[in-house]
Amino acid sequence: MDRFLSWNASTGPRGTIRMNKLVRASLVHLYFVCIHPFEDGNGRIARALVTRSIAESLGRFSLLALSETILADRKRY
Repeated sequence: MDRFLSWNASTGPRGTIRMNKLVRASLVHLYFVCIHPFEDGNGRIARALVTRSIAESLGRFSLLALSETILADRKRY
């Protein structure tokens, strides 16, 4: 988790490593799920981290809710 948090900070808007916003959001999800630090809730937390990553890259609060979007069109998802 320490390495993940360090990477997340270094690739964020105030970080030293520049990265495409959507690539970073995708990697945030992938890295967190691979770490799997919790017995339950990893997917929900990972989706919340993606939302946070996108909002952070836009420089403003985001009302985007990936879980709601997925649930609304679950069959197609």
